[in-house]
Amino acid sequence: LVKSCLNLSLLVILCCLPQCLVESDIDFQNSKEDALKFCSDPDTDTNKGYFQLVAAGRALEKSNLLSEAQVCWKAASRIRPYQADPHLHIASYLHRIGRAADAIQSLQAALAIEPRSAPALAEMGSVLYSARQFRDSAAA
Repeated sequence: LVKSCLNLSLLVILCCLPQCLVESDIDFQNSKEDALKFCSDPDTDTNKGYFQLVAAGRALEKSNLLSEAQVCWKAASRIRPYQADPHLHIASYLHRIGRAADAIQSLQAALAIEPRSAPALAEMGSVLYSARQFRDSAAA
């Protein structure tokens, strides 16, 4: 079990490392207004635009502006529909506001992309449990 967890941790690090190496020239940590403005009119034609949307979405979530962050995550999922991360953030938000069925749909999209995503599997278990689908939550 320990070896399996270590392998999973290494896999997560290797999968996330390329995203961490890409730097955005916009720092949203101190400016919620800039993040909000960028999310409403993102640079949708480039990889840089995707990473800026991710940075803006995280900054807005950190500031507890969850519904505003969803604008960023939805735009990011349109630019890169093959990335699981935006789907996971959307699902987490939907779960928080009590829309379990929609959260499950977003998580299914994330898991179709990354079937072994530990965060997506954990969130799926949590959503299914809160939706009282106990048998399915144990399987997740």
